[in-house]
Amino acid sequence: MKTINLINGTQSNIGYHITTFPDGEQHIVLHDIDRKEMVKVICRIANAEDLFILAQVGDILNRQGVEFSILITYLMGARMDRVIDYNQSFSLKVVTDIINSMNPVKVELVEPHSLRAVKLLKNCRYSLINILSIKSDVICLPDAGAFERYRPQLEQLPKEHWPVILLCEKERDPETGKLTGFKVLNPDVYKEGSITVIDDLCDGGGTFAGIAQEIRKFAPEAKLNIYVTHMVNPKGIKTLSENYDEVNFTDSYKNWGTEKLPENVKLIQTWTQN
Repeated sequence: MKTINLINGTQSNIGYHITTFPDGEQHIVLHDIDRKEMVKVICRIANAEDLFILAQVGDILNRQGVEFSILITYLMGARMDRVIDYNQSFSLKVVTDIINSMNPVKVELVEPHSLRAVKLLKNCRYSLINILSIKSDVICLPDAGAFERYRPQLEQLPKEHWPVILLCEKERDPETGKLTGFKVLNPDVYKEGSITVIDDLCDGGGTFAGIAQEIRKFAPEAKLNIYVTHMVNPKGIKTLSENYDEVNFTDSYKNWGTEKLPENVKLIQTWTQN
């Protein structure tokens, strides 16, 4: 299988170059396509420009009769996964409709924000953080959504072999819907040892800062770590580094390795490494 890596061109079996027209429009040209071999397209969709480049790749491959799959490390629109009201766009469906129109034989998502994206995409599979591989005495899940997302992994084991799990919930103003606080639902399960908060995405980091403050109330001496797959905001890096002993995230959304990171931050380079 040949690959087109739109995140790191040096990892592509099929070369390409992208030019920018005077009006700002980007245009991709693929090199040396073998029409007899299936292609895997590796990309992130962090903005409309990424989506446009991917659609152009799909156009080229479809016109040449080349079958292809798509691996998406970050999916734009994933948080707007339902109709809020009829004056707002169902952004996720807009994005997934464009991807489906390309007719890939398979789509793989890395840590989708919700399973709605998986249902909207044709022939879709997904992968999640393996929470059973996290080396920590206690796992903390920020909300019910996170627990449901990782629950199938836990159910691979008898319940008596599950790691100790702290469950949290967000408190909201019932009238405005705005966050007003955070709560650890079962602090009594914590006895000792390190704690690692796990979730899919961090924006500004306010939710995780609030959770860290609640955990410190009953585990002030614990080593407190956090692991998120998608880091989408420099503010989030700063907030997490100030509230956690160790911070881990991937380059799924951006090549953060080009920026100076705090000493307690570990970037897991999967997609941009040479």
